[in-house]
Amino acid sequence: MSHSGSSWYTCMHDNYTAGQTSCLYINNCKPMNIFLGALAAFGFISNLLVFILIWIDKNLNNPIYIGIQLLSIPDSIVLSIRFLWIAIPSIDYKSRDTSRLLAVSVVVMAIYLTSCVSSAAHVLLLAVQQYLLIAHPIKSRLWITRRKTVISSMVLWTITAIIMVPYIYLIYVNHDYKIETSIFNDVYTAIYYVVPIAILLTLHVLKTKALRSSLLNRDAALKRVSRMISLVILSYVITTAPTNVKGVLELSYCTMIDEWYIVFGHIGNILLFLNYTINPYIYFLSTPQFRHALIICCRFSYRNNNSMLYK
Repeated sequence: MSHSGSSWYTCMHDNYTAGQTSCLYINNCKPMNIFLGALAAFGFISNLLVFILIWIDKNLNNPIYIGIQLLSIPDSIVLSIRFLWIAIPSIDYKSRDTSRLLAVSVVVMAIYLTSCVSSAAHVLLLAVQQYLLIAHPIKSRLWITRRKTVISSMVLWTITAIIMVPYIYLIYVNHDYKIETSIFNDVYTAIYYVVPIAILLTLHVLKTKALRSSLLNRDAALKRVSRMISLVILSYVITTAPTNVKGVLELSYCTMIDEWYIVFGHIGNILLFLNYTINPYIYFLSTPQFRHALIICCRFSYRNNNSMLYK
């Protein structure tokens, strides 16, 4: 059923059934799911490694790296739940079989959605820390502490959980699926997609202005950390861009069934998984502290294994 006056998109109608001939025509593409499942598992292990390295290495025990460690928590949760949905299709959250929507499924869905929004919020936390380091390099040492970073993370988790309660209750408890196409859903889409990008762009402009007169240019260590955070923020913007565009298109027009749109959706899914997976590799490539911590951890593990062999 084509939209009136349209020549470039075809809207999905109520009785539409996806074909089974190609990944261009089906929503549940098995090759894509296998790839995304492997990516999710790989990303979960990588984020877990980051969390452990920062936990055990005292050289990484500062507010900025604590913020990175806290970001790895929602990323790991999102990837682990997505892996379970791919590995066990029968528990897919998109299932409309409400008889299988038990309390455990609702809780898992609540954790997943809260973690998605919390991940974006923690990227914003890193961006705020970066701005303060650049604009207020001396005062930021008092403002940005390990304790305050942890408290900020707890506040972000609390806020995101409160924000998601109405959405989860209406759709996954009350089963009001019409909410998904209402203005109510548009507001949540804006919260997840538009607001973080707008805040990141604003902070980037302020950071650029402050950088001209900042003491950061004289501190090589802070400069490396700032570069790393910039890469994390840039990767977030790039990897979420196709999904953001897809969401805007669906809000402005409709959910489409054209081949180009399905391909665009697959690209968006891959990049969205990368959003939660890529950060650990930015850390390792950007800062020698992470590489040094990884070498020490590997040496320690190797020595322990050898000592066990000779006992």
